[in-house]
Amino acid sequence: MAVDSASLLRVLIATDNHLGVHEEDPIRRDDAFVAFEEILAHAVRLKVDALLLGGDIFHENKPSRRVLRCCLCAAPRGGAAAVRPEKESTLCH
Repeated sequence: MAVDSASLLRVLIATDNHLGVHEEDPIRRDDAFVAFEEILAHAVRLKVDALLLGGDIFHENKPSRRVLRCCLCAAPRGGAAAVRPEKESTLCH
């Protein structure tokens, strides 16, 4: 039986991002954000209908303003067109 691609729901699942882990380490502080941006880029490239972020998105239960700002900078605005794999990193330094 052939499946019509228009009737499929494409979901990308990512878990335990832990944004902000190693925040005080000058070398590793952006590692989780790089991975998060890669997840967003995959979601755009694969044209998913939904991105499910399970587990711990943030490493701390009260993330710093820098961590929140970096997360919001990376998140798409107005749909997937706002995040493009080929664009420069939106990491906050």
